[in-house]
Amino acid sequence: MNLQEMQQFLSTERHEWQVPAKVKDKVAKMVERYNRRAIKKGYDTSTLTFDEATLTLSGLFMPKKEKKSFFGQIAECGTNADLCSDFKHILDLCTAVCPHCHSLVAPSAKRCENCGEPLFKEPSADTEKAVPCRKESPNPRPLNTEKTEATDTGMMHDGIGIRYEPGHAHPAMDAPDGVTYHDELLASLNEFIATQKADPKKYAFLLLALDLNRLDLTDDEELDDDDPRYGINAFDIQNVVFSKYNLWQPLFENKVTKGDPQIFITVRDDNVDLQEMERFAKDHGIPYALEKGFDRYDQDFSRLILSFDDDTAAAANFVCDAATTVLSVPKDIPISLYISACQGKDKAQKEYKKSHSFSARDTARGIATLLKNRVIRK
Repeated sequence: MNLQEMQQFLSTERHEWQVPAKVKDKVAKMVERYNRRAIKKGYDTSTLTFDEATLTLSGLFMPKKEKKSFFGQIAECGTNADLCSDFKHILDLCTAVCPHCHSLVAPSAKRCENCGEPLFKEPSADTEKAVPCRKESPNPRPLNTEKTEATDTGMMHDGIGIRYEPGHAHPAMDAPDGVTYHDELLASLNEFIATQKADPKKYAFLLLALDLNRLDLTDDEELDDDDPRYGINAFDIQNVVFSKYNLWQPLFENKVTKGDPQIFITVRDDNVDLQEMERFAKDHGIPYALEKGFDRYDQDFSRLILSFDDDTAAAANFVCDAATTVLSVPKDIPISLYISACQGKDKAQKEYKKSHSFSARDTARGIATLLKNRVIRK
C-alpha cells in the first residue's frame, strides 16, 4: 500500500499488529513520540496503544476532513499525510496476521502472499474528493530512457541520470581500531545474505540506526539534529535499488536479475557530502552508481549506490570506515539492526514506481503554491 491507501486502510477500524521482541524498545520510543505529535496537532483519536507485555500494537488513524476552503483542504491533507507517514514508519517494524490463513504478512501488504486473499479493498473513485484537482499528472521532468550498465561512465541529459563506476576488486579494507559496533553489523549482514538465499525473490532491507534507548539519555534530554552520532543513520542497506532513471528497473540490473544475494548501500546528498563519499569509494575500488535527478516534487536530489555483491566483510568495513572517516561518527555508538523481507521484488518495484510518481495531490499542492505566491506578489 502506498501512503494514501494506508491512510484509507487505517481509518476503517482499529487494527492490531505484532511487534518483534528485538525492536520492542525502539517501537515503544517511536510510539511515544508519535502520540505526542498526534495529540499536539489535535489527532487525539489517532493515537497508538502498545502493550509491551503481549508485544501488541493497536490503533487507527482518522484523517481530518474539516476544512472547507481550497487552501484549508490542502494544508489539512498535508498534516494527514505527515502524521500517517510517521504511523507507517512504526508499522514497517511490525508484522500483521492474515485474517484468512493466519500467516504473518507485512502491515502494508495488499494481498497475502501465502493464500492470495486480498487484505486491502481499493477505495472507490468517488471516495477521494479531498482536493479538487486532476486525477493524474505527467512526471515533471523527462526520464532518462537509456539503459545503462556497469561499463557506462557517462552522465546523460545535462547531468541528469545515472553514471556507473565499475571499480575493481575490493582491496583489503579494515574497520578502524576501536569501532565497537563492527561485529554486530557484520553478524547482521551475514544474516541478511542468508535471508536472501532462503528466498531469492524477496526484496530485503537491513535497517541500521543509532539506538537511542541504549544511549541512556535522561527523560528530558534530546540529541541535537546535527549530532554526529546520527551519521550512522545515513546508510540504507538493500538487496535491490530501483530508479526511475532506469525505467523503474533495478540499478546494477545484471547483478540483480541473476538472483544472487546482493548488498547495496545507498547514501544521499541530504545526509552526507556525496563528493567526499564518492572519492572515498573510488579510493577503495568499490563499484557504485551515482544518480542525479528530480524527485516527485521537482526538487533536485543525488544519491550514491555502492555495490558489494555478497561480500559482508567488505560492506561492514566500509560502513565503519566511512562513518568514522567521512561522517565523524564516534566509534563506540550503540546501533539498532533489523532485517525485513516481507515483500516480493516485483511488488516492491510497483510500489516504488507508484510512490515516486507525480500524483493528483502533488498537482494540487503545486497549484496552491503558485496561487499563494501570486497573492503575495500582489
